[in-house]
Amino acid sequence: MGKAVLDAGADAVFAGLAGFSRRGFEYELSVTEIISLTKYAHNINKSVRIAINAYPDNLFTKDLLNDIDLCIQAGVASIILNDPGLCEFIRNRYPSLEIYASVGASILSIDDALFWKSIGATGIVLLCNLNENDIKLFSQIEALDLETLVHANYDFTFLGKCWISSYTCTKTISNTQYSKIEGSPNRGGICYRVCRKQWRCNNEENIKTDLPNECLLFGKELKGYAEAGVTCFKIQGREYSIPLVIKMVKVYRKIIDNLYTKINFEMVEESLKTIELERDKERCQRTSQLINIATR
Repeated sequence: MGKAVLDAGADAVFAGLAGFSRRGFEYELSVTEIISLTKYAHNINKSVRIAINAYPDNLFTKDLLNDIDLCIQAGVASIILNDPGLCEFIRNRYPSLEIYASVGASILSIDDALFWKSIGATGIVLLCNLNENDIKLFSQIEALDLETLVHANYDFTFLGKCWISSYTCTKTISNTQYSKIEGSPNRGGICYRVCRKQWRCNNEENIKTDLPNECLLFGKELKGYAEAGVTCFKIQGREYSIPLVIKMVKVYRKIIDNLYTKINFEMVEESLKTIELERDKERCQRTSQLINIATR
């Protein structure tokens, strides 16, 4: 998938470092794989970033830093993370490295953004439902890159702050090197999307609901975002099929390349609607799988 999206038009790819990226092991890359992908990206003048969105504890910090060292030596461009302590530590260890506060940090205010900048972040990934006026406020902070997701899910809580899944699956899972708490993304595991189950309210059998977990797919908004100060658009994709993610990348490449021309946004929106149908089908299948695992 990493190679495919670079070939399809992405400028950079975010790779989840094994053990620490808020996903299951099957959606992460080992250091060896990241080094290989980085070499591939450099050969076509593109870049790789690594995601460390879980909160590492003392047991794994030494191994994690060794992995980060190897990735940076291989030419990884930047790191994205949620942990403020890790951000400050990495800034001191790698003074010139680009560090981004992840969308999972749920940065809601200018004070939040200034805090992350003070501990070493060079950029932040904004929540995916902010409007242009919100973004303009963040753009007033000097020397802080702004990124936003144009394809992502928006939880009824803030991304990175929901712990409901943690109550469903708390067992430890391991591969040869790292352990995760299975139902907790913040501990390296995966969200089992139990918010998407039918919840019974007040013990009334006939009143059922599922908690909002909206999946967003922006198109015509990109120009306004760029003018407000966004420098990078991100596509959430690793749990989807490679053909679907390639389609997403190609559509967004076309939008960005023609952002200030007479692009036919009606045609773009039609393309996004087609992608949305495919995405929703895959997402529903994945959600059903996760809920079934969580309720076994």
